[in-house]
Amino acid sequence: MTVNNAVPFMAKNKIEKRKFIEDIFGMEIFSTMLTALRTEYNEISKEHDTQLTKLEEIEKAYKNYEAYRKLEAGVEAHLAAETFTASKNVEKLVELNPDYWKAHYLAGRYLYEVGKYREALRYLRLASQKEIPSHDETQLVAKYLKKATRKAK
Repeated sequence: MTVNNAVPFMAKNKIEKRKFIEDIFGMEIFSTMLTALRTEYNEISKEHDTQLTKLEEIEKAYKNYEAYRKLEAGVEAHLAAETFTASKNVEKLVELNPDYWKAHYLAGRYLYEVGKYREALRYLRLASQKEIPSHDETQLVAKYLKKATRKAK
């Protein structure tokens, strides 16, 4: 290596250094390989970020599910024991699982039991519009929907 060839390494520009290495080896393949590696790295990085986002969404959904199950058990226990306290848990129940018919039904049923018939009617209507898995559960929602409609007048 001569002094003239070593001068580009003193340059601070990475592009000049890369061109110098390409000139020494007489290969353009270095540049092609570097471009391919950068592209592959960027694709893998994007895929990693996407997977990480999905994992965070799954963790959040699972935490919401766990919180919902605890609240659901509490509301059902209050309904069974006929002991009624503040209805904030009822709203949280629906917030945690807005697509589940039972969340709306329990909210409506609880509000019905504490005498808030108009609010109960709203939740029971929403429950009746959701997919309910069994005929018995559909009849139960219809029963309280009818009762709440009568009492709300």
